[in-house]
Amino acid sequence: MKILTLLFCFGCLTHSLFSQAIPATRLLHLSEYNLAKIGVRVTDKGVTFIENVQPENSTSPKRKILLTKNAVSVSIAKKKDLSDVREFAPVFAVNTFKSGSAAFYRTINDTKKFTYPDSLLSGNSTKIINADWANKLVCVVVEFTPKVKNSGKNIVYLWYEPTNTFIDALPIEIAEPIWSETLLADKGILASAEGNFTDSWRSTSELITSIVYPNPVQSSSATVEFTLNSPTSLTIALYDISGNRIREFYPKTSYPEGKQILELPLTSITNGMYFVTIIAENRQPVVQRLLIAR
Repeated sequence: MKILTLLFCFGCLTHSLFSQAIPATRLLHLSEYNLAKIGVRVTDKGVTFIENVQPENSTSPKRKILLTKNAVSVSIAKKKDLSDVREFAPVFAVNTFKSGSAAFYRTINDTKKFTYPDSLLSGNSTKIINADWANKLVCVVVEFTPKVKNSGKNIVYLWYEPTNTFIDALPIEIAEPIWSETLLADKGILASAEGNFTDSWRSTSELITSIVYPNPVQSSSATVEFTLNSPTSLTIALYDISGNRIREFYPKTSYPEGKQILELPLTSITNGMYFVTIIAENRQPVVQRLLIAR
């Protein structure tokens, strides 16, 4: 199996860099000690982790991902880096800085493949079969200031699949609520005041089901479908992977009880992971994660 990577920069994006607010999502803030337990290092240059490209082959080269002043870079890991190899690694990594952001995407297994050219490997591409798994990802946030000239504070968002080994590497007070969410995912997670670590799907007293499809999107639009228990005023918007609101699909509108089906126009939005957010007054948003892979 070949694991594909996409590296790209959004130098022209306008966003509030240091808000760190991702709709209805609880972010993990770990000490450097606990970051090291999940294979993440904070150095003078930036944040690093090691990706095991072929875990079934113990002698295969590993890749070192460095999120630094204004970029994301990938290189072959050296022998001294191998102590940071884990059974897990971020599926997505986003490095935000004053002038924009840079992102690293990778596949996580044979059934979850992205449609991206791989300039680092063969130049071939594969396809995502189903991206619903993106709703289950957990986000670790790291803040750092590179010790190089004219550097400001960076914020890195590392998105992990909540595997058993990943959760077991976290402090117990963080691991327990994540375990609870993953166990209840198929039954629906009640939206809490603080938000949730995952977005498998959330229920509120008004909105009882929601789905966004197709996922991933390979065209210029998607569809959101949801069911309301009672007439409700909602705003439907799109946020990027670092929590910046980039499009308002439907301003505050009153919807009747029952099933609603709405089109989401996605023209001019670049490939990546986004949050389709349904916002009711005085309620936590209901969020569905959407992948765009054209």
